[in-house]
Amino acid sequence: MTLKSVLESKNKKLCYVLESVAEKAELLLSRIVIDFPQYTSHDIKHSELVITRLDTIIPDNLKEKLDEYEIFFLLCSAYLHDVGMANLKHIKDYCGDNADIIRENHHKRTCLFVKDYFGEAGLQDDTQGYIIGKICLGHRKEDLHDTDLFPPTYAYKNHKINIPLLASLLRVADELDITFERTPRLIYDNFDISDEKSREEWQKHLKIHGVISTNNSPFIQCNARCENPDIHRTLKMLETKINNQLRELPYHIKEYKLTKELPREFIMIIENVGYEYHNFKFSVDNKSILTLLMGENLYASKDECIRELLKNSIDACRFRQETIKKSYKPEITFELTSNNEKLVVTDNGMGMNELIIEEYLTKIGRSFYSSEDVSNHELGFHPLNELGIGFLSCFMIADKIIIDTRTETSDPLNIEIDDTSDYFIVRKSKKESTGTDITLFLKENIKGTLNLGKIIKNYARYLEFPIYVNSHDNNKIKIEKQEFRPCSNLKEKGKFIIKLEEDDFEGSICFEYGEDFYSHKDIVFNKLNDNNVLCNQGILINDNIDLEHIIIGSLCRFEINLKKNLLDLNIARNRIQYNDKYEEFLDKLESIIFDKIRNLFLDLKDTKKKILFNTFYIGWKKNFYNEPWSKFTTINSFFEKSKWLFYDKELIVLPKGYLNLFLDFYKFTHISRKGLSFVNTKKLLNKKVIYINLDLKGFVDRNSLLEYLEHLFKSVDLDEEFVYIIEPSFIPKNMLESFLEYIPETLESILLQKYQNNLTLHEIISPFGDKKIFIANSTKCKDNRLILIDFGQYLIINENNKLINLILKNQDDLNSDEKLAIAGLFSNTRNSFIVNETYKTIIDMFVSNKKIEDNPSSYLLDKKELDFCRNNYIWKNE
Repeated sequence: MTLKSVLESKNKKLCYVLESVAEKAELLLSRIVIDFPQYTSHDIKHSELVITRLDTIIPDNLKEKLDEYEIFFLLCSAYLHDVGMANLKHIKDYCGDNADIIRENHHKRTCLFVKDYFGEAGLQDDTQGYIIGKICLGHRKEDLHDTDLFPPTYAYKNHKINIPLLASLLRVADELDITFERTPRLIYDNFDISDEKSREEWQKHLKIHGVISTNNSPFIQCNARCENPDIHRTLKMLETKINNQLRELPYHIKEYKLTKELPREFIMIIENVGYEYHNFKFSVDNKSILTLLMGENLYASKDECIRELLKNSIDACRFRQETIKKSYKPEITFELTSNNEKLVVTDNGMGMNELIIEEYLTKIGRSFYSSEDVSNHELGFHPLNELGIGFLSCFMIADKIIIDTRTETSDPLNIEIDDTSDYFIVRKSKKESTGTDITLFLKENIKGTLNLGKIIKNYARYLEFPIYVNSHDNNKIKIEKQEFRPCSNLKEKGKFIIKLEEDDFEGSICFEYGEDFYSHKDIVFNKLNDNNVLCNQGILINDNIDLEHIIIGSLCRFEINLKKNLLDLNIARNRIQYNDKYEEFLDKLESIIFDKIRNLFLDLKDTKKKILFNTFYIGWKKNFYNEPWSKFTTINSFFEKSKWLFYDKELIVLPKGYLNLFLDFYKFTHISRKGLSFVNTKKLLNKKVIYINLDLKGFVDRNSLLEYLEHLFKSVDLDEEFVYIIEPSFIPKNMLESFLEYIPETLESILLQKYQNNLTLHEIISPFGDKKIFIANSTKCKDNRLILIDFGQYLIINENNKLINLILKNQDDLNSDEKLAIAGLFSNTRNSFIVNETYKTIIDMFVSNKKIEDNPSSYLLDKKELDFCRNNYIWKNE
């Protein structure tokens, strides 16, 4: 017995109308493959197979009990239910022409077409179009228990129509047309199906060999063969879906009392080839995740939950201000009750209704402000809440929360949350005004510990409206927008402020500069890298934040407020994520800084003081190695090569603006036969450079340092082909190696090579440790100087020094005590006191042993050389 045969026996005229509907449907359905060729088959063959499946699932006695028009409407719906998949001109504007959107909404498009254009579907009147449209609408997705949308009793002429029953039967039958007949293998193998959803549907159908049901059997059986575990899982999900729909059928036919004869279960028998099927996948331990998201392991302090409450209220107020488009004054109040047992947060923002509570408040990780409802509005602000987890942090300080909330269009609600893992308790609220009141019942260890005014003032930095805090004595504290004052504790003199007012951020950056402490001849920048403030739309992110990789970050202090969600933050919203967004922000910030610093340097030039620009390298100070390099380079190579720098084991790029500042303003300490001078970097371009690699950090008086250098190089034979500059110790060797094709020669290696025939490595005059001491056999130095040049690892001493000369003459006659004293002479050349005392001890020994017979004082070092010993000045002040 088939539905068509039953209809023919009940009303033959309706069969003729059905044939007309089938002809119209065939034409309409033929458009689908033209408009969307990658879809699985939705042609008239599919409709006929759906009717076949209806005959399978509907028992014969139910077919006889169905009204003639119910059978007619069901069969018409089987023919027409997919016409919404075609891009028909009458419904072209509904859901546009996007294939995925049409696929997901084709039941709605079909309903619209059949209801409004019933004649083109072959139907007799608009009521038939309305009823069949409803059945087609219900064949997928919609809630068939919605009696307003799908009335179980609907009158057509003198016939009673059960719309949800017919829709439910059509839904099951449509899902059961799942065999390979719907997706011919020849087409699949020779047609490029690029759409992922379509490809999944084709593969699913190709694996199913058939669907059967024996007479009066409660089971529908399906057989499939599968080589792909993903397709296997898709088929099992389809099995679950069909079984859920089968379980719905009895609800709609209770009045017929035939529920026992309906198919009760759909069984998918799958032969798996090449794999074992298991439902293994990652799952979430809800209680553990909730504990993590509301615990101190995530947040830096318990105070941060108050920041999250503040952000929620601010977003609610800003949203209401944007959407109501009328006079509105945001107001947010924080209050501790007199007994310190409760924290109450009140705002007059948008409030919440049942939908917002169910879809967003209860859904961890889902934010209302990220929903389509909000994104469809062109808001004039960027919501602070993006992740939908901040509210959980309140349980760091509270063990119970009560929310009273009301929107402008809904009834007020009272929600009690006693435990994050339990159900909310919902009651009617007496709240009269729009907004939200949140009451936190504080934990015992929290009561009396919250300095609410201080906490709110710390987080509410640059808001466009005030925040109020009620104290115990009912005194209302008003916390207003603060000024950008990153260097408020510094004196005005030497303070350099950069004001920021960009489209996406604002604030202030402060540098402090002044004359150097010792000679007052140079301009230096002080280190200020503490208490750096970064806010997002007025709310503090962190007040001790580092701008990583910013080359002058250690020399400035800043307060910056992002006007929108410009940077990605960590989950706790208190740190920056260092990614491409951050690098883009940093590039823009550095460009502003370098332009402003250039103007400052131009002003400082008028002071005729040298700018110690190498202070900007302070974060990269390392020692150069004393290696003999064999190539020369020019200064401009420093600026022509790729500007890569290793910093904290990472490669970073030096900004162009920074390099230009260095080129224009940095001055090298230059040594020539005329003495010592400071030379601008540009004047050294195209010059061959030799670095004078001396360790000069013992000098604390620049005047003495310059005098020492000039004295030192009187005896050095300088080649005018080269430019001799003091090694810039703030520029690390690995930085130069990254910039230069060739590493500059160092003075150490130059002298060792140039004077190798005149330098002697003496065994007798050798200190403890690895230092090598060379005696210069031929030098212009004719005075009694002891040390010519100290390279740290290598020491060149003067053969003309009277004591050294005497040691060399008596080297074969030295006793053990004399040798020990000589060996210790150069053990600590940085301390002039030790050098001088050891030097005098050796003279006394030689006098005692008759090796010095003339005036001993003529052997002593003069005062000038003692002053030139590097640590002399430090030793004097100790």
